[in-house]
Parts: sequence; structure tokens; C-alpha cells
Amino acid sequence: MQSNCHQIADNLSEIQKLKADFDTLLVQGEKTQDTETSLGHLNQAESLQRELEIRISSLREQFHVSPEQAERIMGPERFLGPQDLERAFGFQIKPQDIPPIPFKKEELELHQRLGHMLVLNLSHAPDGTPLTIETMAKLAIAQIGSNVIERDQQGNPAKYLLYKDQFDDQGNLKTEAWFKNETQVIQQTPKAGWQFVSPNILPDSTGKDYLKQTELLIQYAKQNVFAGSLPVEYQTAETEFKKRKPEIAKLIKQGDYIKASQILSTLQVSRLLREPVQNTIFRYLVAHKKGQQLFTDGNYSWSSRTSSGGALLRFGDANATGARVRGNQPGNEWSGNGVVFSCS
Repeated sequence: MQSNCHQIADNLSEIQKLKADFDTLLVQGEKTQDTETSLGHLNQAESLQRELEIRISSLREQFHVSPEQAERIMGPERFLGPQDLERAFGFQIKPQDIPPIPFKKEELELHQRLGHMLVLNLSHAPDGTPLTIETMAKLAIAQIGSNVIERDQQGNPAKYLLYKDQFDDQGNLKTEAWFKNETQVIQQTPKAGWQFVSPNILPDSTGKDYLKQTELLIQYAKQNVFAGSLPVEYQTAETEFKKRKPEIAKLIKQGDYIKASQILSTLQVSRLLREPVQNTIFRYLVAHKKGQQLFTDGNYSWSSRTSSGGALLRFGDANATGARVRGNQPGNEWSGNGVVFSCS
């Protein structure tokens, strides 16, 4: 942080000096009677103006990066921004409603090297409608015409966008969807804001229970994102997790999944490093419209949100019958349960 402050101060000082030189040359150019000399001053002023624009642009980048700059850094295939959201859901986002990207250029470059995505998440549509699971499904399917995304030569459904036993052809939740009456699940919306996330689950994250996955996420963040030393906020979260881990493990062993899941979902480390299931669905739908296929390997990403019965929600398995929402108890070590890395 100190180094960045020095860079900003140096850049600002140089801008002020260039501006003073620019103003001087303009005055000299206007006052000089000799045409050739006057043009020389004005040409120098024009050159300084170009340098000023470059310096000012660089200074802006030290405070924040624009969506256009972010897309260039991340690459189109690793960026889901305002225009992608508009195409996926069919609404218009006003420029003033796009939050600033809270990451520096260097952070974007790091996550680009790690193969992560940068995603703009919305919790509500521009008209104020909450982007619940069902609303997202209906909006996204309206843009592609049907929940059926592939048909065989006879015209029969060959592949669905979302699980055919949970969503109908317009994206409405079916009566038989297991979470249809889960008030919390169907009312929650994505966590809004810009987010870094691994496109699919992390290697070696399957076949682990929720506690072991959490340890993997902490280790991944420490080794790959924060150069071996976690920021204070993450250190505090890790300390909280280690302190409560024996209590949670005991609850799981006793079969008290509801209480164990409630604690796990509210831990700071879950909020910092796990993607809420609504965000996973949001990202899946936007990426599909952009021509990117996620979770096609049959695996699920275990999220930070719960059902009333103590299951921690997961989403994935985008096979022929469509990607689906499911849940698992925190002690489950099923081979198809993985986890994505997420931070915002």
C-alpha cells in the first residue's frame, strides 16, 4: 500500500509539472509575434497534452480499472461484464449503476494468470426485481427461446440448459423441484459486485467433506493469490475457522447437520472464499449465453448457502438433462462435490 501511495504521489506531481509547462507554452504561443516560433510553442504544447493524457489515464488506473480495461486484461473468455449480463438477461444497465471495479491492475493480471474469471454480479434487475433462481432462469431462457438447447435429428430434446425435472421450458420452477418450498433458497439473490472466481471446481477438491474443502480453499488462497501471506481479514477468518472446527466436526458426527451447516455458512472464511449458489447459477447462465460451457464434467460446486434441512447447496452437473441445484450434508465426501475459488 505504501509503495502504491508513493507511485500515486509521484504521478500526480509529474502531472502538475507537465500541466504547468503546458500552460506556459500556450501563453508563449499566443503572445509570440513570430509565426514560426508561435507554431513551435503550440506543437510542443500539443506533445505535452498527449503526455498529460497518458499520465492522467495511468493515474486513474491506480485508483480503479474500467470494465473495458479489465476485459482487455482478463481476455473476453474470462470476463463477464455489463454487456454480457444485458445479452444474457435482456435488460439494460445504466452506466451509473455499474459499480467501480475494486481491484488494481496488478490484481487483475494475477488472476488472469491463474485462469480465473472476473464477473459482475447483480442481486436485482435494473427495474428492482430480485434476481432469484427462478427469475434468473426465466430471464435467461427468454433470451434463448427454450430450456431445450439441443435437439436430435428427429427434433426431440437432446440437452437442457437447466435440469428438466426442476425447471420447465420457460424457466419456471416445477412443483417437483425439491427446493420449490424452501423459502430461503427461492428468495435469496446473488451477492452483488465484482468477483474473481475459478471457472470450474479446483483440482483435488472433490471427495472431501466441507471442512476439508475449506482448508483447501485457505491453502489455495495463501499459496496462489496472496503470495504465502494472507491479508489481515483472511487471517482473522482462518483463525475463526480453526477455533470453531472441533465444534463443527462434533456436530457433524452427532448428526446435527442443521446447526453445523448454519455455522459453516456464516463463517467469515465461507463468505470470503466460497461462491453463493445463486452466484454460481448467475455465472453459469451468463457464460452460456456467451458461448462458454461450465460444469460439463459432471461435478458440482459446493456453495456457502444452506437449505432448511441442513444441506449445503451445490450446483453443477451440466449434462444432457441440464445443470441442477442439489444439497449435501457437510460431512459428505461424495466424489462429484468440488468447490470453486471465489473472492470479491
